[in-house]
Amino acid sequence: MPAGSVDCFHIYFPDPWPKKRHHKRRLLQTSNLEMIVQRLKPGGQIRIATDHDEYFQQIQDVTKACSALLEEIEFERPAGAREGERTGTNYERKYVKESRAIHTAAFRKRGDV
Repeated sequence: MPAGSVDCFHIYFPDPWPKKRHHKRRLLQTSNLEMIVQRLKPGGQIRIATDHDEYFQQIQDVTKACSALLEEIEFERPAGAREGERTGTNYERKYVKESRAIHTAAFRKRGDV
């Protein structure tokens, strides 16, 4: 994808790679996040959802480290989500039935980067 070409990335329930030795395979790491931000248009968004507590903490740490590039915004439900859903995905529906907590975050590319 060309730089500055994407309005919004929706990253819902990425594989958490829960084993410590596999954490290097996680999608949301600093190097990948910087590449994702480069692909966003000015003001473009990243919307993230996960059911994995520890991965969500890592996501918060990584996005905080990229705060010069991103500002946190309110997570908005996508148009396809039903009432009471955050993402409208089958994963979300499955995890809600299992009483898992769903964590969401959203960010906007800063206009000056």
